[in-house]
Amino acid sequence: MDNAIHSRYCIAPLLHHRCDPCLAAAVLALVGGGWLGWSHWRSQPLFSEHYATVRGQALQVRLPDGSQMLLDAASQAQVQLFRGRREVRLLEGQALFHASADAQRPFEVRAGHTLVTVLGTRFSVRHTRAVCDPAVAAMRMGGSFKLREATSFAQALPLLLPVRLKTEGGVTEIVKAR
Repeated sequence: MDNAIHSRYCIAPLLHHRCDPCLAAAVLALVGGGWLGWSHWRSQPLFSEHYATVRGQALQVRLPDGSQMLLDAASQAQVQLFRGRREVRLLEGQALFHASADAQRPFEVRAGHTLVTVLGTRFSVRHTRAVCDPAVAAMRMGGSFKLREATSFAQALPLLLPVRLKTEGGVTEIVKAR
């Protein structure tokens, strides 16, 4: 009698072999969906703001991570802070940065095709729009930073400042001249 009740009300033994592919697909969908959701969550900025100054105006901004930005006259910058990095797009003009030290979240400034990456230092970036292409200048005032996809201006940088360029693995780093 117990077997009759068990076989009548418990269909799990009958479905066990038929649902193995279904179970595997459900687990795969759950894991894949979770990973996609987590990736999307990580890629969303925690803070996003656009700053602009007009001719004759300067703007000092304290960012939520403790970093500071002094935006010079006639300049524009887009600031986004993510969970894994801090990013500033200097659209035009000049800015002085004092990036707070955070080894887990590098501070990146994009100006044209140039990317300046620091972990915590004071530096200045200038992005001017010439007739053909923008020129980018980066001046370190303390600490160290890396310069990627350097424009032709970067090759002239050692002539203008007491620095030298060191390139390894496609990354150009500006280091203090000896």
